[in-house]
Amino acid sequence: MGHRQPTPDKGGHKTKKVITVIAARNEEDYIGPTIDSLKKQTHPVKIIVINDGSTDDTPVISKNAGCSLVNLPYHKECYVSKPEIAAVWNQGLRHAQTADYIMISGADHIYPPLYVEICLNELDEKTVIVSGRIEGQPINPTYPRGSGRIVDAQVWDKISGCLYPVCYGWESYIVYMAQELGFKTKAIPELISRSRRLTYTPTTARNTGRGMHELGYYLPQTLAECSVNLFKSPLASVAMFHGYMTHRLKLDCFDYVRKTQRKNFVKKITSYLRGEGR
Repeated sequence: MGHRQPTPDKGGHKTKKVITVIAARNEEDYIGPTIDSLKKQTHPVKIIVINDGSTDDTPVISKNAGCSLVNLPYHKECYVSKPEIAAVWNQGLRHAQTADYIMISGADHIYPPLYVEICLNELDEKTVIVSGRIEGQPINPTYPRGSGRIVDAQVWDKISGCLYPVCYGWESYIVYMAQELGFKTKAIPELISRSRRLTYTPTTARNTGRGMHELGYYLPQTLAECSVNLFKSPLASVAMFHGYMTHRLKLDCFDYVRKTQRKNFVKKITSYLRGEGR
């Protein structure tokens, strides 16, 4: 994997406390290597695993690996892509608020050893949320990935008390709110990690569309997002657009996101018409 070497410590990051929070439900086939890759980081991290009612060995594997466990009761319904998953994350985030930086991780994510150190070296007074990129997935250089994201806890506390809003747009909310407050957010193209389970169903897509409406996505931007997987999964693309068009809830960042995306869209169209993009 081609990623750059860490630069000399720029802001006393070597002394900063990083807590990684992992939400996990029946992840015994995946979570062990994820924890192992986090324990091998050149900058040490404390790991909190939210055991969301697992019926397999997820909590045993996590505890034996030395992680702190937050055990939640069993529930039949899967919360992936639903607002309830934000409440699950919040149960772990409440135990991470003593950190200088909070790292969010999926249970199936493998990180190179320098991942945390490189991200920390990109964080400063202006840049407050950073991630690498997931192998095989597109990247927006100003939008950090969800899994692998490292957040300045002080800024997150200012935004929402280091907790997610319980809604469909929970994952992106803190990124857009940080940007609205004047901070920078960043994804590092050269810093590559790997997710071992990349799935997208019509149900997840529909809920993603609902989240896009809550956040304030501009209609042309939404159409562009929906078209990305149109030929690979037309049902998912249609479901995403349906979720967007039929949802009504708006988050605090709604006006900022819509205005910013509209401005960027007009800028791209103008540039194209002038021949600058051809």
